[in-house]
Amino acid sequence: MIINLDITQILACYGVIVSTIAVTLSYIIMARDRGKLRLYGMIAHKYRNAGINNEGHRILQRSELCLSFTITNVGRRAILVKCLARKTKWIGKMHGYIMCDDLPKKLAEGEDLNIIFDNFEAIKDKPWSIYICDSTGKTYKMKRKHIKILYQSYDKLQ
Repeated sequence: MIINLDITQILACYGVIVSTIAVTLSYIIMARDRGKLRLYGMIAHKYRNAGINNEGHRILQRSELCLSFTITNVGRRAILVKCLARKTKWIGKMHGYIMCDDLPKKLAEGEDLNIIFDNFEAIKDKPWSIYICDSTGKTYKMKRKHIKILYQSYDKLQ
């Protein structure tokens, strides 16, 4: 069977193939090219300025312990972080927002935000998960292994 195609039909088939490839590639790039957040938590020491030594260098003195969360934008677009929250029960809908003055904040690509709490009320009752919400309503949970390390550090303080 011989297919007789004229030049317009060949160009039309070529256009269909090229446009299908272009749409597929743009969809793949769009799916990869979005904001993505990562959340870490740790117990750390606060440092305060204790003056300047004879050489003109600042002296830092370690003071009390604090709870620190680091939110990092590891995606390729800027993203607006709305809230830091926790879920206290594994089954059920017991959610609680952790109040902080630094949120909402827009994070550029590769930027991070440190949120420091003077008390340990956010993890005292050992919530099941700690997560952050962005402006689109998507949640990003802290990894379970990081939560366990945070609880172990908290238990050592007691």
